[in-house]
Amino acid sequence: MGRRSSESRPRTTIRDVARVSGFSLTTVSFVLNDAPLAQYISTATKDQIRDVALKLGYRPNVYAR
Repeated sequence: MGRRSSESRPRTTIRDVARVSGFSLTTVSFVLNDAPLAQYISTATKDQIRDVALKLGYRPNVYAR
């Protein structure tokens, strides 16, 4: 009763973003967390990963950090 639609479907994870984007989990993590090693990842790759994350509705899990 009164559940939001976002609560009834599984949450998009970083693994989902990696699978759909075709990049490794590590690369996706570096980009989405703006890690220092992300400076070595091309802008095109970063843009592609961020686009997929946006399309899938990815939001970081604050408890997983």
